[in-house]
Amino acid sequence: MPTLVARLEQDADIVFPPEVAVRIHRLEQDLRAGELCEQSRQLLAASQLTPARLLPLLQPVPETAPPVVHLYCCDHLGTPLALINQQGQHYDEESGLYYNRHRYYDPTLGSVCS
Repeated sequence: MPTLVARLEQDADIVFPPEVAVRIHRLEQDLRAGELCEQSRQLLAASQLTPARLLPLLQPVPETAPPVVHLYCCDHLGTPLALINQQGQHYDEESGLYYNRHRYYDPTLGSVCS
């Protein structure tokens, strides 16, 4: 889980000086504990932030599955005709072979047959 300093640096595309990073780290500890020390209150006042605005940054980022891309061979109107397995490859139902860039691949042989 990234720290508050890391999240702020990433969101603002900046790098905090070490002394500021230490103060933000202390602020993060205080926010997690639910009590703000005087130094953390001063930092919030100087940056015009409230604990309510920073608390969502302390929540873990949900893991998302990588996007899945489906490619289709389409007709001239854009209607999907066949799902493409790999780059330029699609299954020919008539022959039972996979067409791939001017060649046919037979999965039972494990090789190109034309």
